Amino acid sequence: DRLAAVEAAAIPPPPAPPEEDAAAEPAAPVSAASAGEAFTAARGLMTNGDYDGAEAAFQDYLARYGSTPRAPEARYWLGKVLQNRQAHADAATSYIGAIRGWPTTSWAPDATLELARTLIALKKPADACQALNELTRRYPKAPAAVTARAKTARTQAKCAA
Repeated sequence: DRLAAVEAAAIPPPPAPPEEDAAAEPAAPVSAASAGEAFTAARGLMTNGDYDGAEAAFQDYLARYGSTPRAPEARYWLGKVLQNRQAHADAATSYIGAIRGWPTTSWAPDATLELARTLIALKKPADACQALNELTRRYPKAPAAVTARAKTARTQAKCAA
């Protein structure tokens, strides 16, 4: 419920995907190797500082493999790329998609923090504080680096103590 409230208040829903042509060929079955290779390639582009390429690669990954187990992590990394490019609204949407269901992955606390930081950039401090409260509640054992950055974000958003 809280994620839905943050999502509703923060960002308009993403545009609906274009309708597929009924005459188009059916999509090829998802191959674990091809999905893994696509994910690795997208991460490599990001690591090498090619944010244009990484954005396109993660978007392509999500279009092709959006229902695979690594799709939330791809949304997290896409959020990082978009945030780096100052596309805060798109980054927030990506982070929300990544943390939907409050995963217990190693990157989930950072995704929640980065959602809060994008909300601060979007001048939505109350929503940022709500995300930071969820970070504390859902990830009490978050890494020290995330906790320290969350403290800074709380100050920036002027959250109640």
